[in-house]
Amino acid sequence: MDYLRIHAKGGETARTEYICNKTNEDILIMGSSRAVHHYIPSILADSLGLTCYNCGYDGCGIVLATCQLQMILKHYKPKYILYELTPTFDFVAGDNLKYIRTMRPYFFQGGIEAVVDVLDKTENWKCLSSFYRYNSSFYRVIHDSKMQINDDVNYGYKGMNIISKDEPSKNMDYTDARPQDSVKINLLHALIQTCELNNIQLFFVVSPLYTGDSTAQVFDPIFKQIQANNVSILDHSCDKRFCKIRKYFADSCHLTHEGASEYSKVIASELMWLLER
Repeated sequence: MDYLRIHAKGGETARTEYICNKTNEDILIMGSSRAVHHYIPSILADSLGLTCYNCGYDGCGIVLATCQLQMILKHYKPKYILYELTPTFDFVAGDNLKYIRTMRPYFFQGGIEAVVDVLDKTENWKCLSSFYRYNSSFYRVIHDSKMQINDDVNYGYKGMNIISKDEPSKNMDYTDARPQDSVKINLLHALIQTCELNNIQLFFVVSPLYTGDSTAQVFDPIFKQIQANNVSILDHSCDKRFCKIRKYFADSCHLTHEGASEYSKVIASELMWLLER
């Protein structure tokens, strides 16, 4: 299974292997599905004259990103990281162990044991079994190892082209405050410290939502903690250029490819200004 994973020709297996062991780009985008579907590396690269790769993952956040970054730093240091903040996956209380599924095959390559140990000390013993480490990815690894070509032509980005026929429902995850998760908060602070120690410029970003409601109640507490560390935040959660334009949204919190294209241009312009200061 390790051999098949390392030699996968496409799919999520090859993408994960590239992120963990082969990235060499100037800019890395990290975070949840709102990262992987909202930031188009080619637009950022063309605008900024820098290479870029999207490391975002559906249904994951700071737990997975911390493991990814620990492995990335073993082979190189990116110049910039854009981290998309998503409440459920980055600072709201919940089940954190599920976020390491993708990283279990890499458990003994070093760098992620400390993160996993905080979540569940028994993982060290469970991961001795390759059956356990590959339990949720067995079929995918085999499938991806048999692909004929590498299908990652968009540098990790995955566009969404479906527009909801119905009015997107209100997503209260972004408007109603919930208890914070100390583990996730500590990992966010660790991300800030890791970037500082490795001379990586970190930007926290929040992409547009299909909402007319304020997101301040959810984001302000975490923004204050981030700003205390002198890290820039680019908050577009309620950006009026996007927030009620149906063609830009696949659902209440995910942009279509058209929306992602326009948003990536906005982010590229802001980064250009910030990096020139």
